[in-house]
Amino acid sequence: MELQDLPEGLSEKVRLIELYLSDELGIADRGSLDTWLEASPRNRAFLENLSNREMLVEMLREYEQAKAMTPEAKATVHELIRGEGQEKPVRPIRSRTWYRVAAAAMLILAVGLYVWSNKYKKDTTAVAVQEKTKTVPHDAVPGSYKARLTLADGSAIVLDSAAVGKLAQQGNTEVVNKDGRLAYAKGSTTETEAIYNTLTTAKGEIYSLQLSDGSKVWLNSASSIRYPVYFNGGERRVEISGEAYFEVAHLDNNQPFKVFANGIEVRVLGTHFNINAYSDEAKIRTTLLEGLVVVSPPGSAKVVILKPGQQAAVKGSTVELIEHVDTEQAVAWKNGYFQFSEADLKTVMHEIERWYNVEVVFEGNVPQPVFSGKLSRNANASEVLRVLEQNQVHFQIEGKKIIVRP
Repeated sequence: MELQDLPEGLSEKVRLIELYLSDELGIADRGSLDTWLEASPRNRAFLENLSNREMLVEMLREYEQAKAMTPEAKATVHELIRGEGQEKPVRPIRSRTWYRVAAAAMLILAVGLYVWSNKYKKDTTAVAVQEKTKTVPHDAVPGSYKARLTLADGSAIVLDSAAVGKLAQQGNTEVVNKDGRLAYAKGSTTETEAIYNTLTTAKGEIYSLQLSDGSKVWLNSASSIRYPVYFNGGERRVEISGEAYFEVAHLDNNQPFKVFANGIEVRVLGTHFNINAYSDEAKIRTTLLEGLVVVSPPGSAKVVILKPGQQAAVKGSTVELIEHVDTEQAVAWKNGYFQFSEADLKTVMHEIERWYNVEVVFEGNVPQPVFSGKLSRNANASEVLRVLEQNQVHFQIEGKKIIVRP
């Protein structure tokens, strides 16, 4: 099947997807693609599968079995890509789910696999994907949705996604855990003294929080956030360590929202941004997805105003403005992925160390390859390491330790 042979409207979707996968999507085409993605969650899942290198390898196997798709199956695929009939249930096509068949059809069109494979033909080594093999003894399992809440009186509550309902009363504010998220249901506003709580994740943990003003926070592994249970002053101020993603609620009184992390200050009015402030990273990075933020490094009068798609990298009292960053990569941890773009081995292993709650030890003269690619954080450590071993390094798991060798 060639592009010109596709039903009316389908070739346009293929063209947009091809441009997206090759990073050549213009502003006008971006709007067209967003319209199609927002029409149905199935459309977005379809594109995500094509954007995942590991999934493409699996889809290629499906393609070998899908060359002889029935006319009915092909018609269903065409309906999915057009975005038509979103309210209709998708009929199962034998034993294969809709997205596998849709992906197989795209491979018949030679779009997804061709563009994605060429996208990573660089001088750097791209992450490849290897078939899963037998279970590794003493494997490290992925992290979980868990955290520790410390109340104003110093008492602590262990949180997980299974715990629901009211946890505590802090002043006039109820602390509840609902749908796997810690939330503060504000009562009356008569508190005159700020009451602070702290949410902390250990290695191998992640959690989310809704503050009393409606702002949402996602906390990565080995991180913490200290915040008032109710914002009753002239500003909304929180303090973090580690990494956090914020979706700040805009208030009618324009009460500013400030985040402090290892000495830097990030001031916002209403925006979406990510702060990576781990102490073992060389720089504190603030990445803006939506809105406007002002980043102030410690001990310096210089500030940086970020626009969407920009990043401020702070080291000491100096700050660097980085244009056109990959915002998807910056928040990949929140969306369940490891995602790297020419990342060095140390950076990659820092993420693995935090998520799998392990100690990483380097032995011998280990090569220093760079990595590009996207992997699921739901996989066991052995599966991720097996992929990384395509780059002249070897790993051995010994209990809670990962040894890196040449």
